[in-house]
Amino acid sequence: MNEEEKMSYIAGIIDGDGSLSLMRKCEVKAKSPSYYPSIQFSKSREVLPQYLHSLFGGSFFSDKREGKIKQFRWRVEKNDKVSIVLANIVDHMIIKKDQAKKLLEFAENFQFKRGISLTKEDLVNREMYYLSMRELNAKRDRTTKLTRKICLSSTNDNVIWAYISGLLDTDGSFSIRREKHKTKNMSYSPIISLSLINSAALNFIKENVAEGSVRIVKAPATKQGFVYRWTVFSRPDCVFILNKVLPYLRNKKESAAILLEFCKGFIA
Repeated sequence: MNEEEKMSYIAGIIDGDGSLSLMRKCEVKAKSPSYYPSIQFSKSREVLPQYLHSLFGGSFFSDKREGKIKQFRWRVEKNDKVSIVLANIVDHMIIKKDQAKKLLEFAENFQFKRGISLTKEDLVNREMYYLSMRELNAKRDRTTKLTRKICLSSTNDNVIWAYISGLLDTDGSFSIRREKHKTKNMSYSPIISLSLINSAALNFIKENVAEGSVRIVKAPATKQGFVYRWTVFSRPDCVFILNKVLPYLRNKKESAAILLEFCKGFIA
């Protein structure tokens, strides 16, 4: 994996489960509120948060709230560190690209200096960025239309496959479906699936990958009541996809490898 592929993969996992925010903190004795950028990423497994920590520093920790699954978290908050992360991945992002651009602009133009009182103009400028980020994050989950473009031949661009791998490593699944038929015989079929509440990244996949299909499925747990889902069922298609993404996967590499072995066993 070269550097560009690595950053594209990271863009995928941040687009999947990352959070980009501009925080506003008002301390009791402070003359004015402070504003600072924040990138956060959390998963129930430590693989990806720990990987991000090894690359970019910041903080890595775990917590468990009552009634909740233990979460491993990675967080970067200082302007210079946030700038380094975003400068490397912003061009590869799709879902949260606007937030990344806005946060990078803030981090580069408004350096935090402890003990320095902000002028009224400084406060207004920072507050405008803060409100813009809140608006962008509120719009993040709004859906767009599915593209009508059809890809006839899948891309060979590894940078694109690295990004898709990042999405699959966070919001994707690799599984085997078992079905019982009227004859009482059992059948087994592979499934690669990726579900997102925003269609932008799935449109990107649809325009670059010929295998699989994108459709809308019910999802009562989401605000809009549905998600966009890319699924691949054909064994040959699954083998093709798995061979493309396995070199990049970290969190779900083992399940993807098992599925590939299953598919090859039936094709041979």
